[in-house]
Amino acid sequence: QWTTAPDPMPPLTSRMLALGHPQARTFTGGCVGECTALAAWLEDKYIRQLPQSERPPLRAAQPAALRSYLDELNAPAHVTAALDGFRFECVCSWLLCIALQYEFAERKSECLAAMRQEAVTKKPKTAASAGAVLSAAQPELRELAAAFGVDTSSADALAILRAIVRPAREALRAKQSASRPQPPPQPQPPPQPLPP
Repeated sequence: QWTTAPDPMPPLTSRMLALGHPQARTFTGGCVGECTALAAWLEDKYIRQLPQSERPPLRAAQPAALRSYLDELNAPAHVTAALDGFRFECVCSWLLCIALQYEFAERKSECLAAMRQEAVTKKPKTAASAGAVLSAAQPELRELAAAFGVDTSSADALAILRAIVRPAREALRAKQSASRPQPPPQPQPPPQPLPP
């Protein structure tokens, strides 16, 4: 039985959760106040571009503070245009990406070590552990065997598959050689007259 996958998490939410923001699930980023509050939180916790003495205007959500902060971070034109166009979600998204970059750069060796450890301890899934079972009674296997003229009286599914592989390879080779362009026939030189 098929079930529908849940809706994917909005990018702002997933980024905020990754950074541990306390209101990640309710944050919309739809107004300048939320955007400035997020900028202040990210600055205090991750980015730390401004000296402590220059952060109060950002924390107080003063209108010019967010613009000044984006200028300090050398925000690209599309981000400042988003701020001018009241598309605060775009500004928030960019700020979150910057914070994630700072956090990864600060903890890069730790993150990479954890990724390597996970790769070492993670065991590859075998067919049995993934729930895949090959059976000679599977209709797909029987249809494939019939298409290649393979006898399915054997109860061994692996033997049936091996028997299918040989004619399947031959059919593929025949198809590939038929699809190759044939070189044009070489012109034959005119016959030479026989000496008298």
